[in-house]
Amino acid sequence: MKRTINEAILDANGTIDPHKIHLEARLVKAFSETDKMKELADATMGDTHTLPLHLKARQLLDDGRVIGAWKVLLM
Repeated sequence: MKRTINEAILDANGTIDPHKIHLEARLVKAFSETDKMKELADATMGDTHTLPLHLKARQLLDDGRVIGAWKVLLM
């Protein structure tokens, strides 16, 4: 089985560095706490419709920002 792993999370020996993974998780958390993301999340609070989040993700995809789009959808 072949797997694709982001080399940015590997240490000098080519093994996964758990500290680097943790930093990525904190980055997602920091991104989700930006004012714009809070505004989008507040727009969907108490509402089952997630259209604002999906529209933001679509905008990011249109701009070629795939990782950012995933972050919006996963918050």
